[in-house]
Amino acid sequence: EHQETLKLFCEEDQTPICVVCDRSGAHRAHTVVPIQEAAQEYKEKIQAHLKTLREEREKLLGFKVTGEKRSQEYLKQTETERQKIVSEFQQLQQFLEEQERLLLTQLEKLDEEIMKIQNENITKLSEEIFHLSELISELEGMCQKPASEFLQDVKSTLSRCEKRKFQQPEEISPELEEQVRDFSQKTIVLLATLRKCKDTLLSALETQIGEPLGAHRQGEFFFE
Repeated sequence: EHQETLKLFCEEDQTPICVVCDRSGAHRAHTVVPIQEAAQEYKEKIQAHLKTLREEREKLLGFKVTGEKRSQEYLKQTETERQKIVSEFQQLQQFLEEQERLLLTQLEKLDEEIMKIQNENITKLSEEIFHLSELISELEGMCQKPASEFLQDVKSTLSRCEKRKFQQPEEISPELEEQVRDFSQKTIVLLATLRKCKDTLLSALETQIGEPLGAHRQGEFFFE
């Protein structure tokens, strides 16, 4: 407007001004500082926010890796339980197939719950990381601009930085962990019961027949 270099910064209006503006009535009662001094002050504030944002991004990346690892451990554990159960039910064949399906269904529900939490967390963390990366890139770009251009919208930028809140991802619930542990205990009880059933049956058959079942051991593949 005055064809003058913008060498000053009005604190009240948050805008760069020239010497003529400073002398005019519009900014006479305002706090005016050299533009480079104002730029340095606000740049330090932006750098502080950049540090916090980068730290938040690192935390999010850590949560993402930890969450994926924990979910894989649970899925590996449920797969181990599945193999034990399938093995035992195959040995006992048709009359235990219904119990096999029931237990496998429960495991599938656990898998679904684990995968649901994992997928939700990964989605949330990925979105948050994306938004933080965008904001960081924007702030890094701002800090490279000339002071007059840098300060044009610095208040709005600072406000957006201050409003950023890191959302803690949902952990695998204690209830779900308890279900996985309970299922392991259930499997232990199941295996012990089946082996006891096998031993009891073999002992009863040997007693009834009156001789060891050496000649009949080929039938043990049904239980082994």
